[in-house]
Amino acid sequence: MIMLSVGFALVELNKINSHQHLFTHALVIVVGLASVVAIYYYQDYVSFNSCGRKSWLITWLLTLTTITIFSLLLIQFIVYPQKVFLLHKPLFVILGILYVSMFLSYLILIRGSADGKKWLLFTLFVVWCGDCGAYFMGSIKGKHKLCPTTSPHKTVEGAVGGIIASVVAALIARIWFFEQLSIPHSIALALGIATIGQLGDLCESTLKRLHGVKDSGTLLPGHGGMLDRIDSLLFAAPLVYYYKTLML
Repeated sequence: MIMLSVGFALVELNKINSHQHLFTHALVIVVGLASVVAIYYYQDYVSFNSCGRKSWLITWLLTLTTITIFSLLLIQFIVYPQKVFLLHKPLFVILGILYVSMFLSYLILIRGSADGKKWLLFTLFVVWCGDCGAYFMGSIKGKHKLCPTTSPHKTVEGAVGGIIASVVAALIARIWFFEQLSIPHSIALALGIATIGQLGDLCESTLKRLHGVKDSGTLLPGHGGMLDRIDSLLFAAPLVYYYKTLML
């Protein structure tokens, strides 16, 4: 499922940046999918449970660097929308591979850790409930624009609704199937997932806005493309993995 999701998302990312050569498009997809396979087969070397190996440090640094660059991209686009310089080749290619392939592959690391099934289900449940809460609250009560330069339809009310829905979902998940996770940790994770998930959503909106694209694709009717569907999850998955590993 992750391979399929990454494949579709990389195709959509290539379509967003249509000015690249066909060879570059193919290279992004091949390297991106190969990265997922490598992380799956060598997850013992890139995880924190690597028995003293330092390979995980590379993964951590790449993740932190990618999130930082995308955050700077978002800020730059808001402040100087006509002078964005962070998406020139080959930076866009490298960022695309890290952004889609590596971030989503954190679900593999989550699944391979202790209680991996429960953590994976918890992550998906909280992210998707947060997305639904943000959409419905924004549709019903949305008045104040959250970031009109990047995404004119997102509102402060929608963001608050997403946070509330994420917290409620985390508490329901704890009662439903994850009693080992304490209430404070459930709430803290939900707040982190909701916040960084919305940052991921805004960053993906920035990519589309910079290239004059409304939706990343038409794969999922009513949702747009695969990239539109997983944009929040891309940032949330690393957060959940490192929170689980370092805080619990």
